[in-house]
Amino acid sequence: MSEATAEQKADPKKKSWLATLIRWIGIAVVAIVFLIVASFAIAMMIESRAMNSDREANPPMGQMVSVGDYELHAIVEGEGSPTVVFEAGFGNWAAGWANIYPEIAKRTKVVVYDRAGLGWSDPAPTPRTTDAVIADLHALLQALDAQPPYILVGHSMGGLLNRTYQKRYPDEVAGLVLVDAAHEEQNDRFPAEFNEAAEATGVMFKIAPFLSRIGALRFAASKDLLEPQLAPYRQLPEAAQSAAVLFVTSPDGYAAAEGEFGLIDEAKQFISCDPGSLGDLPVAVVSAGIAEPLLPETYEEANTQARETWIELQAEQAALSTNSRHTTAENSGHMIPMYEPEAVIEAIMWTLDNADVDGTAKPQED
Repeated sequence: MSEATAEQKADPKKKSWLATLIRWIGIAVVAIVFLIVASFAIAMMIESRAMNSDREANPPMGQMVSVGDYELHAIVEGEGSPTVVFEAGFGNWAAGWANIYPEIAKRTKVVVYDRAGLGWSDPAPTPRTTDAVIADLHALLQALDAQPPYILVGHSMGGLLNRTYQKRYPDEVAGLVLVDAAHEEQNDRFPAEFNEAAEATGVMFKIAPFLSRIGALRFAASKDLLEPQLAPYRQLPEAAQSAAVLFVTSPDGYAAAEGEFGLIDEAKQFISCDPGSLGDLPVAVVSAGIAEPLLPETYEEANTQARETWIELQAEQAALSTNSRHTTAENSGHMIPMYEPEAVIEAIMWTLDNADVDGTAKPQED
């Protein structure tokens, strides 16, 4: 053993100093972690109070209806038959139809609702599957005593859900209005880059609830950083706009949307786009006229291919029936219900006129 080593072993002051240093570093790390956790806890407490205040300032536009262990939000207006039922797109809510359903309610009964966890509806205690979503809507309509036949109006993924509902309950559905509707094969037929982007979006929806709970999304909204998401809702009445800000910054909506991610692929188990498979059921398809890139502009070839594929998918849905109508909302991208509601209203009116039912809807005014 060297003299230096023996000297170090024999130096208790040096050993004591090193142990003290390590101990204080440990205390500092614990203190920093405590401060971070405490900061998040305080932020979450403040944001929880703010969200409660926002919900009090934005009460449901309709009524809360029990469908078992939870309640769904539904707006019911008008009188007559068939009943027009509105299904929102992925991650969206009833307020998005605010420029459309009041006009339809002048002619017949309308039901506009929020899927579980979205808008004002309670989160569901079970995973969101196609079966669960269809069962919710069926239970809701029964609870409201909204008797068939129905004209189902669906935007984006809502159109896909409506086609599935029609497959499950064909005798209840007198017509479909598919507004730039999703297609069960789109993920298989889009460029590979699109599915990679969709996976990244899925990760965002997993992170968003936490960002919401600590107030980060509220802060982003206050700095107009969420304007791309909110811009379509600026076209709606003031109450619906206010609700949109609430929902875009709410954790429940992101959690519910993340739970719906697999519904498009799952739809292939229930439906297919076979030409003429719906017979002469009235089907009105409204497609977007403005080509919005699905990927960043650097993916020019993939965006072009995705757009061409989308046009094909829209035409295939129009070919489902021998009694169909396919129009283009020339002044709108995908969010047609907000930017060009007149195109949707016209499509619904056509479907009401062509529905083969003994209904009590008022005739369309000239």
